[in-house]
Amino acid sequence: MRLALSNQLLSSNSSLTAHSSVHSIETSLSATYRALPKSSLGGLSSSSLVYLVRSYFAKTHGWHIHGLGTHMSNISVSEMHNASILEEMAPAIVQNLIDAQSKEHVFFLKDAIAMIATLEYLVISESARTLDEVYHMEGLAEHTSANASLVQRLLVRYAVGFELPTETHRIDGILEKIFKQGKMKDFFLTPTQDIIGNFEYARGLDNPFTQDFSFEDTLAMVTEFQKSYGRRQMEECTLMKEELAMRDESGMGRVPLHRFYAEENAISDIFKFGESKEYLREIGALDESDSSRPKVIIPNYVQGPWNCLARSGYYAICCVNECEGLVNSIEDFFGTPTVEPEALLEMVGNMSSASVEGPRKLSGPLQKKLHDIANLHNGEVPIYGRLFAQWIHFAFPYECPYPSLHSSSIKKDLYMPGRVIGTATNSEKMEAENQALLVNATLEDNSDDRYDALWDDMEILHLTHQKKHPVARTGMRIIVLLAAFASVCVSLAGVVKQMQQINCPGKAEGGKSDRLMV
Repeated sequence: MRLALSNQLLSSNSSLTAHSSVHSIETSLSATYRALPKSSLGGLSSSSLVYLVRSYFAKTHGWHIHGLGTHMSNISVSEMHNASILEEMAPAIVQNLIDAQSKEHVFFLKDAIAMIATLEYLVISESARTLDEVYHMEGLAEHTSANASLVQRLLVRYAVGFELPTETHRIDGILEKIFKQGKMKDFFLTPTQDIIGNFEYARGLDNPFTQDFSFEDTLAMVTEFQKSYGRRQMEECTLMKEELAMRDESGMGRVPLHRFYAEENAISDIFKFGESKEYLREIGALDESDSSRPKVIIPNYVQGPWNCLARSGYYAICCVNECEGLVNSIEDFFGTPTVEPEALLEMVGNMSSASVEGPRKLSGPLQKKLHDIANLHNGEVPIYGRLFAQWIHFAFPYECPYPSLHSSSIKKDLYMPGRVIGTATNSEKMEAENQALLVNATLEDNSDDRYDALWDDMEILHLTHQKKHPVARTGMRIIVLLAAFASVCVSLAGVVKQMQQINCPGKAEGGKSDRLMV
C-alpha cells in the first residue's frame, strides 16, 4: 500500500513531477539515505528525515529553508512548525509528521522525495506570484505571449527585483543601464540568455529565439533561475573564500580578527569585511580558543547568513555547502553510518576539494584524532556525530564548517528580509589590532599539537539507530502524509492561479547581494 501510494504521488503525469525533477532528487538523495542509520524496518527517524531534506537543499540549490535549522542543528520534526513556508502553506504536512513522530513511525526515501518536491513546489508558487507582478509592471496580461527579447526583459526584471529589491522606478532605471549601456551584462544578460536557450533546447527547437513564450514557459524559466541561483553564485563565494584564505596565517581555515578587518590585506576590492564580534560569535564563526587572539573561521563565515540572499520570508539562498558534497562521497563509498578509522583515513586521503589536492598523507595528529573518536564508539567513527564533523573540518578547513555549539541555534531572523547585522565599530577594530600587536606569532599554529589547542571533545550524535516499530503504523502514517501532500496542492491552486498548469496528485484535471552596487 505504501509503495503504490508513493508511486501515485511521484509518477503521475503532473507538471509538478517535471518541475521537481523527481528522478534527480532521488539520485541526489540515494547515497545519503543508504548511509543514514535505520530502524529494523529500514526506515529513518524524524531527525534523519529533516537532515536528509536540509542536506539536499544545501548541496543542490544552496537554499536555507527557514525552520529546518543549520548544518549542525539537531532538531525534531515538531520544530518544523517554525518553517514559515510549511507553517503558512502546508500545515497539514507538518502536523502529520509530528503525529508520526509522536507514535515513533519511520520514514522512507519516498517520504523525503515527497517533502522536497512539496517544498520546491511551494517556492515555485511564490515565484509565480512575483512573476505575475513583473508582467503587471511591464503592462502585460498573464496570457500574453512574448518573444525571446521580451522574455529576457521579464527575466532580467525578475532577477533585478530578486537581487536588489527596491521601488519600481529604480528597477526601471537599472534595467535601462543593463540593456542600453550593457552594464553588468555578465551578471544579468548572459545568465538569462542561457536560461532561455537551455529551455528551448530541451524542447528540441532549432532556433529558440524565433519562438513565442507563454506565461507558463516564462515561469518554468524563472523556476530554473531560482533553483540554479546558488550554484551561479559559487564564483562569488569562491572568491570570498580565496580572499579570506590569503589572510590565513596557519592554513587552519582561520583568519586573525585584525587581518579580517584590515583592508590593506585585501587581494581585491570586491569584499569589505566588517561584521561585529557579536555577530561572528552568534553564527559560530568566531574562534576564541585563544582569547588574546580571536580568529574568524572561514567556512562558517562564508556559509553564514549575511552571505545569503534573504529576499523571501520562506527561504534564503546561500553559498552552496561544499562540505555536503565531500561527506556525500564518503556516504556513497561506505554506505554505512559508522566507518573504521583506517578505511576513512585512506578514503579521505584520496579525496580532493577546491583547496585540497589528493592523494595526500594526513598528518599524524589528525590521524590520531580520528582513532580517538573511534575509541569512544567501539572502534568505529560515527560520520553523523559532532566529533567527526570537527575532524572533517580540519581535514578540509576551507570547505567544512567547524561544528560550533553556537551555530546550531542561529536565530532565524538573521536569514530573513530586513535583518540587521551588527558591524564592528572603529574601536572594536582597533582593539583587534592592539591584541595582535601584544601577541607574537602563535606557537600552536606551527606545532604538532595545534589540533589540541582547537579541539573540543564534546560529542553529539545527531542521528542514532532507532528501536523496532510496528509495520502497521508505518503504513497508516504514509497514507496520512501523502493525503496531506495532495491537499496542499489543492489548497494552493486557489491561491496561485498562475500555477494551475501544475496538476496536483489525485486531481483528474489540469549578505552578498547587499554588497552589490549598481
